[in-house]
Amino acid sequence: MKYNALLVGSNSMAIDEFFFRMDGNFNCITSSSRSKDVQKHIKLYKPDLLVVCIKDEEIDLARVIYQLKKELVDNDISLVVLGEKEDLERFLEPIAGMVDIVLERPLTNTAIINRINEFMIEKRLKEQRQLEEKLVEEQLDTKKKILIVDDDPNVLKLVKGHLEPEYSVATAISGSIALRFLNSKSVDLVLLDYEMPGQDGDSVLRIIRGSSTTKDIPVIFLTGVTDSAKIAKAIALNPQGYILKPIVRSKLISEISKVLGG
Repeated sequence: MKYNALLVGSNSMAIDEFFFRMDGNFNCITSSSRSKDVQKHIKLYKPDLLVVCIKDEEIDLARVIYQLKKELVDNDISLVVLGEKEDLERFLEPIAGMVDIVLERPLTNTAIINRINEFMIEKRLKEQRQLEEKLVEEQLDTKKKILIVDDDPNVLKLVKGHLEPEYSVATAISGSIALRFLNSKSVDLVLLDYEMPGQDGDSVLRIIRGSSTTKDIPVIFLTGVTDSAKIAKAIALNPQGYILKPIVRSKLISEISKVLGG
């Protein structure tokens, strides 16, 4: 892949190497070291790289490069500085932290090409990973969020498996853990085991309904209770629904769809 390189600096020999010896790897253009000229070339040429070929101290050029920091960031331009060791030490001090690639002479043209290629490939891979992560986050944000609360890890695993990947699913193995979770996280639905040691579904639902931040979260009971009197007691708490165990996926999805839509 060819990269667009904007070349500045007083090292005309190094610039000529880019133009005539490395032209198979770079589309090159030069600019004076005046800040306005470099800015104009950035706007018109849209380079991938700003290559500064230094000779001697060139502190004024370092100040120009520093002034271009925003343009380089906004246009995603990688900064490359090439020169002798002594010149680099003086030149890099005012622009510490800005430079992406430092090329210390003597280096062969092949070594220069390889260093720049390696950096640019890794940069593109990093950008691709960040884009993919962003897309995943955006996808997760569009999913309805469900909290499953049950003291049986096997039930948590089973129900979570039934609901993914259509929903973003969190699990809690006790009522107290679920309530702590709800204090800091928002969800669209709670699937709540009715019979649990410690804080059972009855007490957890009462706390959820008693809090201004959670009172409007719909709750569906998961219960193994078949006694009609106990079922009537659970229904009296006004959950949005209840599902009998063992849980059947089609029934689970149907009840959730009634509450959340879809």
